[in-house]
Amino acid sequence: MKKTLLSITLCALAFSSLQAQQKQSLLLAPMKKDNAKVDGTVDRSHFKNVTGKTRGGSTYIRYVDYVAAQESIPAATLDANSSLYNMFPDSVVRYGAPNNMYGIAWKGIGQVLEPWASVILDNAAAGEVVVGKTNSYTVDSVWVLASYVKKTAAVDTGILSVVHSGGANLPEYYFTGQAADFGEDTTRFLLQSYAPASYNAAPYQISATGAPVQQVIKQALTGADSSTFTPPNSYGIKYIGYAVNMTVPAGERVSMSYSFKPGYTYAAGDTIGKNNQMLFLSYEPNGDQTFMPFYATDRNMSSVVYKDSTNWYGDMIPTLAWTAPYGCEIHDIIWKISCATCFPTSTQNVTDKAISFVVSPNPATDVLNLEVNLKESANNVTINMTNMMGQVVKTINASNVNANNTQNFQINVSDVASGVYNCTISADGQKMTQKVMVK
Repeated sequence: MKKTLLSITLCALAFSSLQAQQKQSLLLAPMKKDNAKVDGTVDRSHFKNVTGKTRGGSTYIRYVDYVAAQESIPAATLDANSSLYNMFPDSVVRYGAPNNMYGIAWKGIGQVLEPWASVILDNAAAGEVVVGKTNSYTVDSVWVLASYVKKTAAVDTGILSVVHSGGANLPEYYFTGQAADFGEDTTRFLLQSYAPASYNAAPYQISATGAPVQQVIKQALTGADSSTFTPPNSYGIKYIGYAVNMTVPAGERVSMSYSFKPGYTYAAGDTIGKNNQMLFLSYEPNGDQTFMPFYATDRNMSSVVYKDSTNWYGDMIPTLAWTAPYGCEIHDIIWKISCATCFPTSTQNVTDKAISFVVSPNPATDVLNLEVNLKESANNVTINMTNMMGQVVKTINASNVNANNTQNFQINVSDVASGVYNCTISADGQKMTQKVMVK
């Protein structure tokens, strides 16, 4: 899990030179103090994607689903590795018993979406519409899984901010010396900035000077948003939705932030259970006291605004930036994305081209056999075997493969560590992936 904050370096590529900006360490061993339990499950049936072969359409992206698929984590295990955390704009308000001495830690949350990341494309269901790096797309709406407990008539506000990465928005930073925790020495992420909170106000994401302006949606929270609450610490959960309708140019990522603005007054030392509450749900996919999955080419990342973010100069803290255990790794956010020029993905799309791709034995011990058959000849065929960190461990450059002619390939895996791998065949821009196990 994670993390005393690491020092952070801005990675700005300009004419093949790197310019660095240093940020200071910030947090020491943030702890889980909410003592909140999830009561029941949540219905996601209305977020089910429609599959088919028609060009264009929409898709729901819940990033934690793709991570779970990539890591072969069952849904029940993923849910067991989730926790609720209070969100409040001012840390003078305290947790309830047994943690009355602690001020609320989390002021807001955020998430970056890179819809063409391999972990999404490789784990999308056959026939789902997926966004490529050359496709513009629209963020139709964003849904946050939370527990809003309405105890009084005060009118509270949920604040959603959405930004895309044009101009100076979402600059890329990196940490080094991370190999022991993530399998990669250098971990990269996109940095979100936020507007500072003042008394009874909530921090929310902002855009950089001269960059495309953020879209801020302030929505009154009503009884319809409220979840069940069973004293002392059992909370129901519900998705709270926000209509966005933001067009994002091709090749640009998008990010969101979410914060809670209370509609009531409070004083230093008040406990959070005295009035209306907002709690967000976040996951530790690999379980308690573990580090989160990280993929070298993936820029999807959740973030938090901590109660004392002074040394981060108004930037949200990515959830891989800690060295001491804590649980806010991947927040439960659903993005509805539409794309008029996108195609269905994965096996369905490749089979139309088409590729027959058989891997045996599975699990493999010494040699992995691959049978490849194309219905259309391809001039550029490669086969990559990658680990769960996205690192290529084996490569075959097959060059030309003729149509309707089964071709056999072998990969020696006797020197590969035991575990689960992705075996991906690429043929003239089309690709198909199968999971394989080495034992």
